[in-house]
Amino acid sequence: RRRWVHPEAAAFAPRLARVLAAVAARLARDDLYYEAKGLTASIHYRGAAAPARARAAILQALAELPEARGVWITEGRYVVELRPPVAASKGSAVGCLLRRYAVRGALLLGDDRTDLDAVRALQQARARGEVQGLTIAVASSETPPELLAEADATVDGVAAVEALLGGLAATR
Repeated sequence: RRRWVHPEAAAFAPRLARVLAAVAARLARDDLYYEAKGLTASIHYRGAAAPARARAAILQALAELPEARGVWITEGRYVVELRPPVAASKGSAVGCLLRRYAVRGALLLGDDRTDLDAVRALQQARARGEVQGLTIAVASSETPPELLAEADATVDGVAAVEALLGGLAATR
């Protein structure tokens, strides 16, 4: 397997690591989980006693850090993500995979705001006649309404995903 890494993202990775460490030192909270992913970083606040206040503290710390200028900040479900200023998303990844492997059919499942780009990319490829595909939102109390509205179909939670995939495998 060959792995390609966007050169601008790779060059930015050390800076993301420094920003993540600086936020962790500034906040000094044990109810946050800091995740260095290499080309991106995440600060999870799911375990915080007051998630809205934790989110606000994370965003404030980032706003106050000079080294965070230029870092793309996105949000998902109880997570603040730090990204290099490179046009890349789950949507661009889906597009790349569809092209690189000449995919003719795809099933995409998602449950987070960051999955919207992937849903849109698959639907656009389908509209152009490049692929047959279906987008499915996995519903929970935390699933963004936009994802539920834009996906082709919805299943109710992880157990329904298992049932769906089991049913598809059985028809094979």
